Amino acid sequence: MFIHFLHEQLLRLYEVKSRIRPHRDMVRLLREALRLTAFVSPDVLVMPSTDLVQSSVAPGLLSDLQLLAESEVLLLVGSTMDVDQLLEGKRAHLTDTSFEGLLEYPASRRRLRALHPVLQARNIDTTADVKSRWSLDVAVLAGGTAPDGTLASFPVRELHNAYHAIPSAMSPSAYERALQAVPERLGSHAFLWRIVEDLKIFDLDLTPPARRRIELALGWNWAMGYLTEYRTTMVGRLPRIGTVDCGVRSTHPELIVDLVGYRRALKMIGLLDAFGHLALEEVIALRDDPSVILLRDGLLKSVYDHLAQPSPHRTGSLQHLARLCAEACDAAQGGSSPRTAMEGVARLAVEHSSRSTGVRSTPRPVPQDDPATVLVVLALAEETAMVLECAKETLGPLAVLEDARTGQVSYEVRWQTGRGQLLRVLFSMVGKGQEQAAATSAGMLADHPPRIVANVGIAGALSPDLKPGDVLLADQVVSYLDNARAESDGQGSFRLHVAGMGVRPDEYLTHRAQQLPFVAEEDLTQARTRLVRRFPGDPTVSSARPLVVGPLACGPVVGASEAFTSWLQEHKRDLAAIDMESSGIAAATAASGMLKRVRFVALRGISDAADEDKSDLERRTGGSIRRVAVAAAFEMLVVLLNSLPQEAFR
Repeated sequence: MFIHFLHEQLLRLYEVKSRIRPHRDMVRLLREALRLTAFVSPDVLVMPSTDLVQSSVAPGLLSDLQLLAESEVLLLVGSTMDVDQLLEGKRAHLTDTSFEGLLEYPASRRRLRALHPVLQARNIDTTADVKSRWSLDVAVLAGGTAPDGTLASFPVRELHNAYHAIPSAMSPSAYERALQAVPERLGSHAFLWRIVEDLKIFDLDLTPPARRRIELALGWNWAMGYLTEYRTTMVGRLPRIGTVDCGVRSTHPELIVDLVGYRRALKMIGLLDAFGHLALEEVIALRDDPSVILLRDGLLKSVYDHLAQPSPHRTGSLQHLARLCAEACDAAQGGSSPRTAMEGVARLAVEHSSRSTGVRSTPRPVPQDDPATVLVVLALAEETAMVLECAKETLGPLAVLEDARTGQVSYEVRWQTGRGQLLRVLFSMVGKGQEQAAATSAGMLADHPPRIVANVGIAGALSPDLKPGDVLLADQVVSYLDNARAESDGQGSFRLHVAGMGVRPDEYLTHRAQQLPFVAEEDLTQARTRLVRRFPGDPTVSSARPLVVGPLACGPVVGASEAFTSWLQEHKRDLAAIDMESSGIAAATAASGMLKRVRFVALRGISDAADEDKSDLERRTGGSIRRVAVAAAFEMLVVLLNSLPQEAFR
C-alpha cells in the first residue's frame, strides 16, 4: 500500500497543518493512521524518500518507521539506493529557490541511514515521469474534449477548471502555451507548483482556487506514478484528518483504502477500543497470525466493503452480517486484554470460515477452453531438463511447441489446480544472463500473454541463513550494477560505486507464499515426499526448509568468492542470494503488464554459498545439489499455484 500522507506538499495541499494544531496532535493522528494502515494492508507499505527527508512530521514518527522497516513491513523508495546521491538529488531539486534551506542535510542523512536497509531505487525518475504526464495532459487540454464529450482525465479537468478560476484576459491558447513551457523551464528542479512560482517560470498570477486545482493535477500524476509502478493501493482518507487521495478516488476508486471506513468496521465488530490500545509492535506481530489474517481479510473486509457501498446499493444478508457483528462484539468483550480481544474475534472468524466453506472449498467448474496461462521461465539447459522431468511426474504429459517464426521451443501442459482453476503451464528456456533472459522473455510474453510469470532456477546463497536445498522467494530483485558509477581512487585506478535498481515481484504472490505452511500444509508434505523419492538419501532434501523470503541480487557476475559477497552486502546488507537472470525477466514482465497486470514471482533453489567452495561442492555431489535445488524450487511453485484462488488468475 502506498503511504504518502507524511509528504509536506500533501499536508500543505489539504491544509492539514493549519487545521490541526498543535503540531504534536497532528503527529499523534498520523501515528495512529500509520498503525491502522500497517494492520489493514496485507502488502508492504511503500513510502517515498521525500516523505522522510522533507517532512516536518517525519522526525516524530521515525521510531515507528524504523520498527516497520525492521519488521520488513515498510519499503522506502527513491531515485537511488545511495544515500549521498539521493540527498544531492534532493538538494538539486531546491537549488536557487527560497526553499533551499529547508533540506536539513545532517538530519535528513541520519533519517535515511536509519532506514537504509529498506531503501530501494525506483524504476522511473519521479520528476521526469510527472513532467511527461503533465505534457500529455496539456496536449489533451489543447485538443479539447474526449470523444464522449468529457475531458480525458482528472488532471486535464483540473487544469481546465484552473483556467476558469483566473480573473485574466489571457486566451486559452496562451494559457496552454504557458503550461506547456513549464517542464523545460523548470530544468532539474522538483516539479512542485510552489517551486514553479518561486522561480517565476509561469507567466501568470494565480488565485488560490486556481493554484489548488493545478496542485491537485500534479498530485494525481505524482500518486499514479507510484501506484502504477508498484501495482498497489493508497490511503485515501485519514481519521480526524480527512481526504488525502490526490484526486485518485475520482478516477480509480478501487485503489483507495479508506481508514475512516476501517475504523467504523472495527467498531462494528467490537474491536475499535482494543485496537486503539495495541502497540505498533503488537500490530506487526498480528500481521503474521493466520487467524488474524483471516479476520482482517474475511470478516473485517466484509464489513468494510458493506459500509463502503451507498445505502440503496448495499447487498448481501444484513441479518447474517448483523449476527456476525454481534458475535464478534461478544467475543471481543470476553478478552482480558486488547491482544486477547483481537485473538478472540480472530478465532470466531476462523470458525465462521470453516462453517461457511469447510476446510477445503469445493472447486468451481472452469470452462475447459479458457485456461489461464502461467509462463515458467528457465535459464539453463540443466535447469530445464530437471523441471520438465518434475513437471511430467507432477502435472502430466508435456506437448512440444515450436514457433515457426522464431524457432523458439517451449513445452506445454494443461493442469487443473486443487481450487478448480484450469492452467496452461508453458515452460521456456531463455538463456543465461540478464539481457538474453529479458529479450527472450519479452518475445514469449508477447506471443503467449500470461497471467503469471514464474522464474525458477538455482542461486548462490549470500546469507549464512540459507543452506543448499532451501528455496528463496524473492521479495525484491536488485540489479546491483545498474546505475553504477566509476570514481577515481586518486591513485590512477578507480572504485566502482554501486547504486542498483530494484524490481519488486508481485506482492500478492509473495504474501500468499508466506502463508503456505498454514494454508497448504498437506501439499507441502506431498512435495517433500516427491523430492525424497526423486533424490533418495540426499541430506539436502531432508534438511531444507519450506520457503525463505528475501532480496535477490542479480547481475552478470558468477558469485564464487567471499570477498565479492562482502562487497555486495556493503551495498545492501540484507541480500539473501544471487543469480544472473531474474532482473531481466522481471523487467520484461513489468513492461508487458503496463495495461493489464501480469504477476511475477522468482523462486530460486539454493545450490551453493557463492564462495570459493562452489566448484568443489558441485564436484563432491556430482552436480546433484544443483538438480535438488531447482527441483525444490519447482515443487514450491506447484504448491503455490495449487493454493491460489481463481481470482488470482483474473
